[in-house]
Amino acid sequence: MQKGDYKQAIVDFDYLLERPNIGRTYYYHDCLEQRGYAHYSLHQYDLALNDLNELIAVDKNNALAYIYKAFVKEALEEYEEALINYDIALGMENKYATWYGYKAELLYELNRSEEACQLWQKQIALGDSTVIDSLKHCKIQAVTGK
Repeated sequence: MQKGDYKQAIVDFDYLLERPNIGRTYYYHDCLEQRGYAHYSLHQYDLALNDLNELIAVDKNNALAYIYKAFVKEALEEYEEALINYDIALGMENKYATWYGYKAELLYELNRSEEACQLWQKQIALGDSTVIDSLKHCKIQAVTGK
Protein backbone atom coordinates (compact mmCIF):
# COMPACT_ATOMS: atom_id res chain seq x y z
CA MET A 1 0.00 0.00 0.00
CA GLN A 2 1.06 3.54 -0.65
CA LYS A 3 1.23 6.13 2.12
CA GLY A 4 -1.84 7.88 0.73
CA ASP A 5 -3.73 4.61 0.72
CA TYR A 6 -3.12 4.20 4.46
CA LYS A 7 -4.28 7.77 5.07
CA GLN A 8 -7.46 7.10 3.12
CA ALA A 9 -7.95 3.80 4.92
CA ILE A 10 -7.81 5.63 8.25
CA VAL A 11 -10.45 8.09 7.05
CA ASP A 12 -12.63 5.18 5.94
CA PHE A 13 -12.17 3.30 9.22
CA ASP A 14 -12.92 6.47 11.20
CA TYR A 15 -16.19 6.79 9.30
CA LEU A 16 -17.12 3.15 9.89
CA LEU A 17 -16.25 3.28 13.58
CA GLU A 18 -18.49 6.32 14.04
CA ARG A 19 -21.52 4.47 12.63
CA PRO A 20 -24.08 3.90 15.39
CA ASN A 21 -24.88 0.34 14.36
CA ILE A 22 -21.32 -0.99 14.38
CA GLY A 23 -21.41 -1.75 18.11
CA ARG A 24 -18.94 -4.38 19.24
CA THR A 25 -19.33 -6.51 16.11
CA TYR A 26 -16.72 -8.31 14.07
CA TYR A 27 -16.56 -5.23 11.82
CA TYR A 28 -15.73 -3.05 14.81
CA HIS A 29 -12.85 -5.38 15.72
CA ASP A 30 -11.65 -5.53 12.13
CA CYS A 31 -11.76 -1.74 11.75
CA LEU A 32 -9.72 -1.23 14.92
CA GLU A 33 -7.22 -3.86 13.85
CA GLN A 34 -6.76 -2.47 10.37
CA ARG A 35 -6.76 1.18 11.44
CA GLY A 36 -4.14 0.31 14.06
CA TYR A 37 -1.98 -1.28 11.38
CA ALA A 38 -2.47 1.73 9.09
CA HIS A 39 -1.35 4.07 11.88
CA TYR A 40 1.68 1.84 12.48
CA SER A 41 2.53 1.94 8.77
CA LEU A 42 2.45 5.74 8.88
CA HIS A 43 4.69 5.76 12.00
CA GLN A 44 1.81 7.07 14.11
CA TYR A 45 2.70 4.75 16.94
CA ASP A 46 0.64 6.32 19.73
CA LEU A 47 -2.50 6.18 17.59
CA ALA A 48 -1.71 2.61 16.59
CA LEU A 49 -1.32 1.60 20.24
CA ASN A 50 -4.60 3.29 21.13
CA ASP A 51 -6.46 1.22 18.54
CA LEU A 52 -4.68 -2.02 19.35
CA ASN A 53 -5.11 -1.61 23.11
CA GLU A 54 -8.81 -0.85 22.62
CA LEU A 55 -9.16 -3.93 20.45
CA ILE A 56 -7.37 -6.12 23.01
CA ALA A 57 -9.61 -4.72 25.75
CA VAL A 58 -12.71 -6.01 23.93
CA ASP A 59 -11.13 -9.07 22.31
CA LYS A 60 -8.31 -10.49 24.44
CA ASN A 61 -8.01 -13.47 22.08
CA ASN A 62 -7.13 -11.46 18.97
CA ALA A 63 -3.65 -12.79 18.25
CA LEU A 64 -3.11 -10.50 15.28
CA ALA A 65 -3.65 -7.46 17.51
CA TYR A 66 -0.75 -8.66 19.66
CA ILE A 67 1.45 -9.16 16.58
CA TYR A 68 0.70 -5.62 15.42
CA LYS A 69 1.32 -4.33 18.94
CA ALA A 70 4.68 -6.12 18.91
CA PHE A 71 5.52 -4.34 15.64
CA VAL A 72 4.74 -0.98 17.26
CA LYS A 73 6.73 -1.78 20.39
CA GLU A 74 9.66 -2.86 18.25
CA ALA A 75 9.47 0.40 16.26
CA LEU A 76 9.48 2.30 19.56
CA GLU A 77 12.57 0.30 20.60
CA GLU A 78 10.64 -1.22 23.50
CA TYR A 79 12.07 -4.61 22.71
CA GLU A 80 11.11 -6.55 25.81
CA GLU A 81 7.50 -5.38 25.41
CA ALA A 82 7.64 -6.45 21.77
CA LEU A 83 8.86 -9.91 22.78
CA ILE A 84 6.09 -10.22 25.35
CA ASN A 85 3.49 -9.40 22.69
CA TYR A 86 5.03 -11.89 20.25
CA ASP A 87 4.84 -14.53 22.99
CA ILE A 88 1.19 -13.77 23.70
CA ALA A 89 0.30 -14.02 20.01
CA LEU A 90 2.27 -17.23 19.51
CA GLY A 91 0.65 -18.69 22.60
CA MET A 92 -2.74 -18.17 20.96
CA GLU A 93 -1.88 -19.03 17.37
CA ASN A 94 1.19 -21.16 16.77
CA LYS A 95 0.54 -22.17 13.18
CA TYR A 96 1.77 -19.05 11.40
CA ALA A 97 5.40 -19.57 10.42
CA THR A 98 6.07 -15.91 9.68
CA TRP A 99 5.13 -14.93 13.24
CA TYR A 100 8.02 -17.04 14.52
CA GLY A 101 10.24 -15.24 12.02
CA TYR A 102 9.23 -11.80 13.31
CA LYS A 103 10.27 -12.73 16.82
CA ALA A 104 13.41 -14.51 15.61
CA GLU A 105 14.59 -11.44 13.71
CA LEU A 106 14.21 -9.29 16.81
CA LEU A 107 16.00 -11.83 18.99
CA TYR A 108 18.84 -12.00 16.47
CA GLU A 109 19.14 -8.20 16.47
CA LEU A 110 19.29 -8.33 20.28
CA ASN A 111 22.23 -10.79 20.06
CA ARG A 112 20.06 -13.63 21.33
CA SER A 113 20.92 -15.81 18.38
CA GLU A 114 20.39 -19.20 20.03
CA GLU A 115 16.76 -18.31 20.69
CA ALA A 116 16.45 -16.87 17.19
CA CYS A 117 17.83 -20.06 15.66
CA GLN A 118 15.27 -22.18 17.49
CA LEU A 119 12.45 -20.03 16.14
CA TRP A 120 13.83 -20.08 12.59
CA GLN A 121 13.91 -23.87 12.82
CA LYS A 122 10.28 -23.84 13.99
CA GLN A 123 9.44 -21.53 11.08
CA ILE A 124 10.97 -24.00 8.62
CA ALA A 125 9.18 -26.90 10.31
CA LEU A 126 5.92 -25.06 9.64
CA GLY A 127 6.75 -24.94 5.94
CA ASP A 128 8.40 -21.55 5.48
CA SER A 129 11.71 -22.16 3.75
CA THR A 130 12.37 -18.46 3.14
CA VAL A 131 14.48 -18.36 6.30
CA ILE A 132 17.00 -20.98 5.27
CA ASP A 133 19.55 -18.19 4.70
CA SER A 134 18.96 -17.01 8.27
CA LEU A 135 19.86 -20.47 9.53
CA LYS A 136 23.33 -19.97 8.04
CA HIS A 137 23.91 -17.54 10.91
CA CYS A 138 23.12 -20.37 13.30
CA LYS A 139 25.57 -22.74 11.66
CA ILE A 140 28.29 -20.08 11.60
CA GLN A 141 27.64 -19.30 15.24
CA ALA A 142 27.82 -22.98 16.19
CA VAL A 143 31.16 -23.39 14.39
CA THR A 144 32.80 -20.10 15.40
CA GLY A 145 31.06 -19.42 18.70
CA LYS A 146 30.24 -15.88 17.49
